[in-house]
Amino acid sequence: MIEKSILGIDLRAPFVKVVELKNTTSGFILSSWAIDELQNDLIDKHPDMEAAQGASIKKIITEKSIKTKEAYFVIGGRDVLVKKLSMPKLSHEEIKQAIIWKVKDEIVFNAEESIVDYSPLALKPGSEEQEVIAAIVNRETIKRIGEIALSANLKLASIVPVPVALRSLCMGELAKTPVLFIMYMGRRTMNMSFFKGSELLINREVSIGGEDITHAMTSVLVSDEGRSELKYEEAEKIKREHGIPVNIEAYPAIPQITSANIYSLMRPALERMQDEISRTIEYFKGQEGDITINKILVVGGESKTPNIREFLSGVLGLPVEFFDPLSEVKAADGVNDGEKLKEISPRLACAIGAAMASAEKNINLAPQIEDKWKSMLRKHANPIKVFTILFLILFTYYSGMVFVSYNLSNSINKAEKILADIKPRLLRIEALEKAMKEEEGRRGIFKSIELSRVKIPVVLEAISANIPESILIDSITFMEADRKTTIRGVSLGRGDSAENIISKFVSKLSENTVFESLQLVSVIRADEYLYDAFNFEVIGVIRK
Repeated sequence: MIEKSILGIDLRAPFVKVVELKNTTSGFILSSWAIDELQNDLIDKHPDMEAAQGASIKKIITEKSIKTKEAYFVIGGRDVLVKKLSMPKLSHEEIKQAIIWKVKDEIVFNAEESIVDYSPLALKPGSEEQEVIAAIVNRETIKRIGEIALSANLKLASIVPVPVALRSLCMGELAKTPVLFIMYMGRRTMNMSFFKGSELLINREVSIGGEDITHAMTSVLVSDEGRSELKYEEAEKIKREHGIPVNIEAYPAIPQITSANIYSLMRPALERMQDEISRTIEYFKGQEGDITINKILVVGGESKTPNIREFLSGVLGLPVEFFDPLSEVKAADGVNDGEKLKEISPRLACAIGAAMASAEKNINLAPQIEDKWKSMLRKHANPIKVFTILFLILFTYYSGMVFVSYNLSNSINKAEKILADIKPRLLRIEALEKAMKEEEGRRGIFKSIELSRVKIPVVLEAISANIPESILIDSITFMEADRKTTIRGVSLGRGDSAENIISKFVSKLSENTVFESLQLVSVIRADEYLYDAFNFEVIGVIRK
């Protein structure tokens, strides 16, 4: 085996995390690592964020004297979907197209502007279908990662989804645990993956993390002890040092706020976190049937929050254990600086996992077009072959031109003959046109009636222009006599609550001049969706 060094890079905000692993006969060795935090004003789709991330990677590479160029990038969040699917036995490209159409209603970006890759699972005896782990990602996201890699002078070897990185990282645990629930707890998101052996069954990512708990602690609380209000830095320090007050009596005394008040402030965020995890577990059991989850592994920066594992184990009724990424790699002598690396390592989990994914064939969302062209040129760059191919192309082209010219001449002759035959008919049509003009005066009344009717295309255009991606329309009906339209659909809580999405949609639509008035008639919770969802009905009166 040839020893090889790989970079694992995790760009998920607000950090840039870089690790360098060496794959040796005795396992992976961590030879370098670094974390750089971006400025707050560059986060959340700031136009300069990619430039800042590229500059951060270059700074880390320079400071750490890293020579490795082959990089494996982690991708997660709303711009990627990873799912287990059953597919008919098709060709490679046909399976990719089928995957797009199967998941197009579950993604928040345009399915036609996406990149797909998949990993086939072992065929079940007698089965007519092929099960695959599919990943679909927004093409623009891949383009941005490619530009970041280029700006940092790196070779983009692979783009690895979070659950694939976690699978590679926790392979040892997966081998000895029948059904394992791995949860990456980050500052802004929480990624949940269920595995049966090494096979991914279900993956889900939700927009809640440690930052939500900290923000909840900064709320104003008025109690018998007085008014409590913490600054963000104070709340984050308390959370990092003392954690979740699972046992209020045993919680350390803090001068400016009681432990009971801390729990009261944290409670809404903790309950939301508990609700999202519980819903995901229920969905998993609904899909897989009567199956036992043996334990939950937590990793990521927020998994180090004191008492978070005890809290989750208590509310979920399952054993929750912390997974140390350093248990799967050996730190080089110059890298292992004791407590600092041990404290930081949970944040490096996905970057380490992405680099470890290089050891086997995995889902890779990075475009591979350039390498294929280079290989083809090297294989076929023979002067005689090139001349022969060029001659055949030119011969085919000129032969085609002669054939087209001959057919065009025949077509012109036929057209002239047909024109001579239909000339009398054209004269008759001219006479009919003259008679029709005499009838135009009598058509005014019909024109006025037509103008008073509901312009359905205009109404549909107004609805289309204002509908968000998280709303799916079931039906639109029109009652011309009353000049009314009824809109029915479902709102999915992606990026915002389903109720807020409905409210914003109705408010924005009511501002359109097409409608005289608009009323939200009903909102009913829809339990058949994985996301928080509501069915709704809106009735609008169309302006004349």
